[in-house]
Amino acid sequence: MVWFGLESFHEMLEEDRTELCGAKSQPQTDRTAYRHGHDEGRVVLGGRKVVIRKPRVRSLAGEEMELPCWSRAKEEDPFQERILEQMLVGVSSRHPSKGPVST
Repeated sequence: MVWFGLESFHEMLEEDRTELCGAKSQPQTDRTAYRHGHDEGRVVLGGRKVVIRKPRVRSLAGEEMELPCWSRAKEEDPFQERILEQMLVGVSSRHPSKGPVST
C-alpha cells in the first residue's frame, strides 16, 4: 500500500517540475526554470520517514527551487497529532505492546 503512495507522490513531483520547466526535451522560450537531475529526500508517508528520489529544479539564475508538492509534504506529519494524543492519555512510546496507564 505504501508503494502506491510513493508512486503517486513521485508523479505529483514530476507534474510540479513539468509545470515549472515545461515538457522534457522540448524547447521552451518562456520557461522560468530548468531540470537539474534528482536528489535524495526524506518525507513522512504512512507514519514513517521514507527516502525518495526528489526531482531538482533550478531557476534561470541558477538558484535551487523547491517544488510546491515537496514543500507541503515535508511540512506535514499526519501522525504527529495522534502520537501526542497517545502520550497524553498514557500510552507508552517505548513499549508499543503496553496499553494506556490505568489509575
